Amino acid sequence: MNSLVLSDPSKPTRSASDPDPEVPEKARRRRFTAKYKLRILAKGRPVLEAG
Repeated sequence: MNSLVLSDPSKPTRSASDPDPEVPEKARRRRFTAKYKLRILAKGRPVLEAG
């Protein structure tokens, strides 16, 4: 006779498709291109000139 073992319903289970809940040790820094940085500066320039 084969026996069927069910997991304990009080313990949460994770399937293979669930994301990993662990947080990485160190966050990756965001990198911005020179083009993006210049665009941000250009947007702020009129505000500085207006005073």
